[in-house]
Amino acid sequence: MTKKKNQTDKFLNLTWDDLNEWAGSSIVRRGEKYYKQGRVSGLAKAGDSTIIAWVKGSEKYATKVVIGRGGLLESVCTCPYALGCKHGVATVLAYLEQIKKNTLVP
Repeated sequence: MTKKKNQTDKFLNLTWDDLNEWAGSSIVRRGEKYYKQGRVSGLAKAGDSTIIAWVKGSEKYATKVVIGRGGLLESVCTCPYALGCKHGVATVLAYLEQIKKNTLVP
């Protein structure tokens, strides 16, 4: 993941360091594993700074990730962890992969 210049999609400016700072390296690794296992579904964009998805863990969790003030990541999830969780990381990685493939995210 490298920095890209795109003023209309704030997620494209994220780096691995940003993800690690937000969720911690252990959670990022677990989220990456969830992403690679194809656990993210229903991915959608809500404006230039919010993405949402369902992520399958022990249950199916609703996850929302926002780039807030100062470009900092924030998330809310229906999992017990709720904030900065692996489901949020998986959602971000799934979104960035769709953009990389030039796939439209609704």
